[in-house]
Amino acid sequence: MSLTVMFVVLCAALLHATWNFFVKSTADKYAGMTAVVIGHVPFGVAALILAPLPAAASLPYILIGALLHVGYQLFLLNSYRFGDLSHVYPLARGFAPLAVAGVSAMFLGESLSGVELVAVLTIAAGIMSLALTRRGDGMRNGRAAFL
Repeated sequence: MSLTVMFVVLCAALLHATWNFFVKSTADKYAGMTAVVIGHVPFGVAALILAPLPAAASLPYILIGALLHVGYQLFLLNSYRFGDLSHVYPLARGFAPLAVAGVSAMFLGESLSGVELVAVLTIAAGIMSLALTRRGDGMRNGRAAFL
């Protein structure tokens, strides 16, 4: 992996963690999430101006992706209302590789080799296990985990 790619990935991770922290730490979760979403607008406008328009055949995928992203943000926002960031965030991040692998296999015709499947399950289990540490301090919350 080149240093540029690694830098971009690390910056994306930092930005992602920062907005999650921002939303969780604000008193009004909906206002915090709205601020984060509106913060994306200038980048979207810049992309529309500078990048070529996507092919018409990709528009259904873009729409589905956008709807899934909005749904993810709404569920995450509601889970932060009930649970602590240190409980919710690892679950949301740990579940994503499983969901992507499952949807890719069931609906997109992708197949994972045995090693790839073990890798996805290991990474997801490791991240999600972080949420299990919250039992001792009473911060585990089933409703937040469900959302």
